[in-house]
Amino acid sequence: MNIKIREKQLCEMLKGFVSFFCEDGWFRFSRFTNQQSIYYFEKTPDTFYPKTRATAGMKLDCITDAEEISFDFRVFAASSRTFYSVDLYIDGIFCDQMYVMNFLRKKSGHVSFALPEGTHRLTVYFPNLMRMDLANICLTGANFAESVSSKMKILCLGDSITQGYDAYHSSLSYVNRLSGVLDAEILNQAVGGEIFDAKILDEDLPFDPDLVIVAYGTNDWAVQPDREAFLMAAEAFFGRIKAIYPDKKLVYIAPIWRGDSKKPFGTQEETPVGEFESSVAALKELAEENGLFVVDGFRLTPHISDFFADQILHPNDLGFGFYAENLLRELRKESLI
Repeated sequence: MNIKIREKQLCEMLKGFVSFFCEDGWFRFSRFTNQQSIYYFEKTPDTFYPKTRATAGMKLDCITDAEEISFDFRVFAASSRTFYSVDLYIDGIFCDQMYVMNFLRKKSGHVSFALPEGTHRLTVYFPNLMRMDLANICLTGANFAESVSSKMKILCLGDSITQGYDAYHSSLSYVNRLSGVLDAEILNQAVGGEIFDAKILDEDLPFDPDLVIVAYGTNDWAVQPDREAFLMAAEAFFGRIKAIYPDKKLVYIAPIWRGDSKKPFGTQEETPVGEFESSVAALKELAEENGLFVVDGFRLTPHISDFFADQILHPNDLGFGFYAENLLRELRKESLI
């Protein structure tokens, strides 16, 4: 018996989205509300807006006795990166993948993963830095397929690091590692290059989180015109997130180590915001004043370039491993998870 996953069942099995579209049999899912998408389109139509269409943090999660899962896909650029992967986990174990180094060589295709005999929990992670549409999702040899209820819900807001730059395997970003370890449904609303901007928040977001993680600041330090603008944007965001989620657990992850903290992005001048460490300290103080629990980002990743894909800023798969492990330790220590 084969089970072809239809719209209703797919929406139950897929985690990490707030809206979806179906056209000519193709399903496209969005991490953002219509209000947020319009704001991004008006704000930065050629830069941030395309990144909002990435499938970051999305996963198909079900229990089934299928012999194989297969689906058609098509990908669209949603970042400056060209690689993408689809990762298969069986009962929490990373078992198979489709990895593509350059999406220009494989913009569409068909994926099939063989599954072991018996009943298993099947989790498929989709690309963090590409938009992937799905069609013809089939569970071959299946007598049943059930969606999985998550143990908690987490909203993640941040920049490229939280979106998943540069986990070469989509499941190995720190956000997706949290999702797997905590058995959590995560809505990842991070956008590469983003800074503190209170206008991106939608108080009518159809996602009720148990925990909200905020992780901006490193881009603010590099691009804000001065210290005053840097602090005002952060304070406005902290105040707004507290107003929207007054009874939720709120966490601020301060910027992690970066290898170019003296000369950002290879420039010859320090930023007008000031010295990196003191700027980060100011953000941590503001977050605490607004009632957020602060995680010291400097304690999350190694201060060694080999753990960063670009040697300075974006963790690679190994760097994200340290990030997730140390973040989990901090959250558990404070009974936030």
